[in-house]
Amino acid sequence: MKLIFLDTETTGADRKRSGVYQIAGIIECNDKTEEFDLKCNIFDGDLVDEKAFEMNKMTINKIMTFPNPKDTFKEFVNLLSKYVDRFDKKDKFTAIGYFSEFDAEILRTWFIKNGDNFFGSWFWHPWIDVSQLIAYVYQEDRDMFPNFKLSTVAYMLEVTNEKSESIFHDALFDAKITRDIYWKLDKILKGE
Repeated sequence: MKLIFLDTETTGADRKRSGVYQIAGIIECNDKTEEFDLKCNIFDGDLVDEKAFEMNKMTINKIMTFPNPKDTFKEFVNLLSKYVDRFDKKDKFTAIGYFSEFDAEILRTWFIKNGDNFFGSWFWHPWIDVSQLIAYVYQEDRDMFPNFKLSTVAYMLEVTNEKSESIFHDALFDAKITRDIYWKLDKILKGE
């Protein structure tokens, strides 16, 4: 299996119009693990909602210093190409995220903004959503979670000792936490 734990940071919640400024994660393939953390500027016309920066202290001025999105896109595709042959319909990543539908949609839109309509060549659809796995595993104990934010769930499942949401909302950190939760749930589901 070729797994990619992936998270994005964006300039808003609008999946079609918000800009992507960070794509990060961990690839697990053939006993090899590789982390990546890519940042980029946004496209002209991308929607910017200042509320999106409240937790992670990002600013539009800082984003404007990041590399051109087209350059970052090439770097991302080169990374994916190390593991997947996009021309082989049976060779794709199993993508895993937290509320992964958002990341999948925003990333698909980012591909299109970069002039590439072949997002589906890289990833199986649908992505695995760790929040859905938690909902399934803890369906009888759902009331133990005051909310379903990644920070809350990670703390409740003892994946992190940190209660504060302020350390979250960095794509690489969030992808690492999502990965840890995924493997913990995998053991529970397998009865280990």
